[in-house]
Amino acid sequence: MKGKSYEAGLKGELMDGRMNATFSVFNVERTGTAVLDERYAENYSLWGASCCYLPQGKVSSRGFDVEVGGEVSSGWQLAAGYTFNQTRDKTEGTVFSSITPKHLFKLSTVYTLPGALSKWRVGGSGRIQSTQYVSGSVTNSSGESQPYKFTQDGYATWDLMLQYRFDPTWTLSPEPEQCL
Repeated sequence: MKGKSYEAGLKGELMDGRMNATFSVFNVERTGTAVLDERYAENYSLWGASCCYLPQGKVSSRGFDVEVGGEVSSGWQLAAGYTFNQTRDKTEGTVFSSITPKHLFKLSTVYTLPGALSKWRVGGSGRIQSTQYVSGSVTNSSGESQPYKFTQDGYATWDLMLQYRFDPTWTLSPEPEQCL
């Protein structure tokens, strides 16, 4: 595969330098992506896949990314970001990577408790992404082509964080599954 990647963006400060913001657009073009050689029958088995591929595909990935993060107020940090990514198989005129989320939103925050509790930090984060799917067809033992499509609906994951600072170099945070 060979490819070219172009990205342009802006970075800046907000709130007297306490917050940073970035915005970028990207375009990735690649050629030589493996495509199934149609001269050979598709043969999917338990231990293998079709035998032969050719380096002919043309794939593009285009989108933008925006992120904002920093200290919103004393002891409170916040970061948020959104990515839009659209991948296309330019050879076939279809979606190329249906397992790459088209929409991705990330949010995280951490707060250092005030006063006598300042050795404690609490926080959380979330990641929300759009639907993903895999589709195609497979040839069954009778030689018939059977289409398939597996879909993973959009979903969110959430994390919580608790941290205690013993001194400037040592902190303790329980493992996520222990925070239940």
